[in-house]
Amino acid sequence: MDEPLDILLVEDSPTQAMDTIERLESDGHSVRHVTTGASAMDCLEGEADSFDVVILDLLLPDIQGDELCRRLRLNRATRTLPVMLLTDSGDAAYELRCLESGADDYLPKQSAGSLLLPRVKLLRRRRTAHERRGSRETLSRLRPEVLLVDDSPTYREYVSAELESEGYRVDQADSVGACLERMVKTHPDAVLLDIHLPDGSGIDVCKDVIELIASRTNPSLVIGLSGTQDESLMTAMLDAGADDVLHKDMSIDLIKARLQSLLRRRALAEEERGIAAEIRDFELQAEQERREKDFFRERAELVEELEEANRQLKETQVQLVQSAKMAALGELVAGLAHEINNPLAYSLAHLDTVGNRIRKLARLEGLPGDASKWIGKAEQRLGDVYNGMHRVRDLVANLRRFSRLDEAERKDIDIHEAIESVLLMLEHRTRENVKIDRRFSATGSIECNAGAVNQVLMNVISNAVDSAEAGQSPASVCIETEDTDKGIIVRVGDSGQGVTDKVRDRAFNPFFTTKEPGKGTGLGLSISYRIIQDHGGHIRFADNGSMKGLSGAVLEFGLPGAQSRKEPAGHRRSGEERAG
Repeated sequence: MDEPLDILLVEDSPTQAMDTIERLESDGHSVRHVTTGASAMDCLEGEADSFDVVILDLLLPDIQGDELCRRLRLNRATRTLPVMLLTDSGDAAYELRCLESGADDYLPKQSAGSLLLPRVKLLRRRRTAHERRGSRETLSRLRPEVLLVDDSPTYREYVSAELESEGYRVDQADSVGACLERMVKTHPDAVLLDIHLPDGSGIDVCKDVIELIASRTNPSLVIGLSGTQDESLMTAMLDAGADDVLHKDMSIDLIKARLQSLLRRRALAEEERGIAAEIRDFELQAEQERREKDFFRERAELVEELEEANRQLKETQVQLVQSAKMAALGELVAGLAHEINNPLAYSLAHLDTVGNRIRKLARLEGLPGDASKWIGKAEQRLGDVYNGMHRVRDLVANLRRFSRLDEAERKDIDIHEAIESVLLMLEHRTRENVKIDRRFSATGSIECNAGAVNQVLMNVISNAVDSAEAGQSPASVCIETEDTDKGIIVRVGDSGQGVTDKVRDRAFNPFFTTKEPGKGTGLGLSISYRIIQDHGGHIRFADNGSMKGLSGAVLEFGLPGAQSRKEPAGHRRSGEERAG
């Protein structure tokens, strides 16, 4: 079932009205009935949004239905309100008259019995919900208010009656004082002002009225009334600001037509101003939205730039702190190596002297029986000391290589020597717990910042040792090197539990760690990533296809090569294993 409608019926015939109301209410609609155009305008003036359809009789006792329809179309509160005009005749001229007035539909009363309900529902469907506007948006009144100022009571009553029959509200004044008093208190749509008043000139009153209403949103129309044909007075009235000047002796119909024409023109001007204001508001809103959009976009870009700058600052800060730590460690290691190296050289030199003396002593004749035995044991112990001292010398050499006091200098280094230096530093952890599998096949060297590359090797191998220790026994770490067209590849794998895809995606982010609190800073791989990038290389997680048997992660990084050698001299061959 269709939604019930609220209908305003304007019909002066009681019989016709009763029949129409009965038909509409039988279909579930609500009907309010008035008999005059003025009453209809009073209803619509304050409750235009209360009605869905207006049904007008063309011939009403006061204002005609087509004229009322025109007024509805000039008012923003009622301009979209569906209007149907009813006539007693089916003449095409009447239909044309109704449609030209702005009506949405026309229906002869003799056809209303069968067509009224379908045509009313059709009108309702044509009107969309957003077209219904509240009466508070009214720009011009449906029943215009007119102030008639004339000293003749007979003329005032005659004109008032004629205007009220057309749906106007008329107030009267008989003097200049009464006119200005009413203009202060009320805001009429039009002022009909006699040029000749007993207490003053209508021209002066016109100027006062124009000045009084100048600040109002919709100033009143001022129309002069002249009882003479004095063109100079009429011109002076127009010069004073009047909108028109009419002769009192012209027909009342012509006066009403001129007044109605002026009010329509003003309503159209008000409508144009309203439309222009809406366009300006729309443009201002669009401009505001555009500015807000630009503002939020620029703010988002600024936030993104600040976040990137902050990230880079943090990474730089972390890099500087870590570099400072490594530099301090290098200086400490270098200092210790230097301090150890001096007494070590002195001790080795004296070991050679002591060894020569013991060997000479062993060749002497006539020694007691047990002397040869003691001398042999002394030579054996001296050899053990000699081997231990040489091991210390090798350790010092590796420490000196690891320290790399010339960190800022880029130079060619042997990657295998760098790996051995790092393993030496980690030997206290790997000696008994972790097996180190060296698979060195690279034959080239790399041009790099030696201290920074040592730092990468320390971070990567140390992580692999941690992972292997946390995995199943036996723990092992595999280090593999390989020559490529672009340089040297280093792969470090372990026997740990491996890493998930989620961890791999975040592994190189600063401060990300999977270790327990207090056991990792989350900076090692982040710093390593930056160092390898600065060297023009790459670092990533690789599959463990080349390291079969390892269940943990394989971290691969590549560095550009500098030159080639025939074999990695001074290092164990590929595939050699030992317990660290």
